[in-house]
Amino acid sequence: MVCLNVKVQTIYYTLNQLFTEITKKYVNQLAYKIVGCAIEVHKELGPGLLESLYEKCLVYELMEKGLKVTSQQQIIPLYKGIECKSKL
Repeated sequence: MVCLNVKVQTIYYTLNQLFTEITKKYVNQLAYKIVGCAIEVHKELGPGLLESLYEKCLVYELMEKGLKVTSQQQIIPLYKGIECKSKL
């Protein structure tokens, strides 16, 4: 019984390590794509324009890279259990 318990723990630990590595790799690749898109937008437009223009161009670039994007997502925050509906 002890041997089986050790093997199960070892398998769990190995799978957990593998999952962590896959997750780190995915997050790094995703971050690399996002930053690359942001740099591309800045190279094309340059500095000093309205944030809304950069946002639209960044959304376009991200979608071109095959990423699912939502912009200006509405949220309803809770404050002490009360919904605080407000325009952002």
